[in-house]
Amino acid sequence: MRAENRAQQMDQRVRVRLRRLIDLCVDGVSRGVMPMQRAAQTMESAGAPFEVVCRVLMPFKNGTATPADGSAVAHPSVQHWKDVAAR
Repeated sequence: MRAENRAQQMDQRVRVRLRRLIDLCVDGVSRGVMPMQRAAQTMESAGAPFEVVCRVLMPFKNGTATPADGSAVAHPSVQHWKDVAAR
């Protein structure tokens, strides 16, 4: 039972780290400091499924995502990027 808990904790840690990487890549694309192709390659090489990469980068397929009124808003999934980057 104890080995099973360790395996679950390791899986959870890997998922959390992957999610942080995805958030940072999406933030980089939204800010214009990382090309979409590089973000996709980074996420895929870290183990993100192709479907996830497509889903998170879809809003940027025609350039940076901006609302209709022109005000710049951060991607909703990366609101905590400074906290993540500090770790």
